[in-house]
Amino acid sequence: MASVVAMVRHGYPYLVNFCRPIILILAFTGLRRSVKNILLSLYDSLVILISISAYVVIYCLVGYSFFRSGNQGLTVFTDMNSTMY
Repeated sequence: MASVVAMVRHGYPYLVNFCRPIILILAFTGLRRSVKNILLSLYDSLVILISISAYVVIYCLVGYSFFRSGNQGLTVFTDMNSTMY
């Protein structure tokens, strides 16, 4: 009966598409192990990503504070958003 409803109904199956990866991860041990390894490696690389982001933000803050008082700094670094780019 559910397949008939799915064929007749023309809406997009949001809930089914959301549940598919969860069901696959729960059903297959190899897939579960791979997802676990990916999440562990992402957790390990999170320190590197935070360090790079902090470096960029600190570099922008230093550049903004040093060069905004000069004439070129007023034209190039008008606000903090433009300093990032």
